[in-house]
Amino acid sequence: MRIAIINPSDELQLGVKGGNQYIAEALAKYIEKYTEHEVIKIFTPLKHYPNLSLIKSYIFHRLLDVSNFDMVISLKFPSYMIKHHNHICYFAHFYRQFYDLWPNQKKDFSTRITRKIIKFLDKQALKKTKRIISYSKFIQERLKDEKIKSRLIYCPPYEENFKCKNYDYILSTSILDDSRKRISLLIKAMKYIKEDIKLIIAGTGPHEKELKELSKNDPRIIFIGYKSPKELIDIYANALCTCLVSYKEDYGLVTIESMKSKKPV
Repeated sequence: MRIAIINPSDELQLGVKGGNQYIAEALAKYIEKYTEHEVIKIFTPLKHYPNLSLIKSYIFHRLLDVSNFDMVISLKFPSYMIKHHNHICYFAHFYRQFYDLWPNQKKDFSTRITRKIIKFLDKQALKKTKRIISYSKFIQERLKDEKIKSRLIYCPPYEENFKCKNYDYILSTSILDDSRKRISLLIKAMKYIKEDIKLIIAGTGPHEKELKELSKNDPRIIFIGYKSPKELIDIYANALCTCLVSYKEDYGLVTIESMKSKKPV
């Protein structure tokens, strides 16, 4: 059976790789490892600003022809707009700015109208999928708030050979999007730590420049840029602990990977 895994990717727009890309890659890896199915990963472009671009992204995914596959697995918004007779949604999240992050968003007329359109499309699209699966209890509860039922199946990390070596620094690894990942809280907290211990920040993202500016007076804070899952194995191995300060984290691969490296989170 030929299976397509569809995952919209900011990487194509911003050069940023987030957790959902690793989920897609892990899903493909384990399907091929434990079954005889052929898996094709399709990373589609996603642009969620301005509002019209977000609506266009929804339309693009609805019109995407995947009829030559026997099964389609969608992940984050708006990949579940895909039309296919054997469509499984391994649900990651909605466009959170229109859901749990809405209280902190700009609420002009255009954004309010766009939110109504997107929320309508979300519910209609998910109703037409063959099955909806959540990969964390938190995601399942978020769907339940929208009166959408799902089955819970956890997704393992992409890499397997985690290890523990030294305890040299505090580690943060995530997309540098401060509205969701709140790295600025971690940077500000460093001024209360008097010990000479480094904070290593791995990742890139839209707020990288601002976060570097915020940390410029503390030489203990070091940005090391994007690191692949394989490179992160050694980075986890030498960390004292990992800090995850996200706002309502969907799953938290960082937590799983840290614990596999025998590091507290």
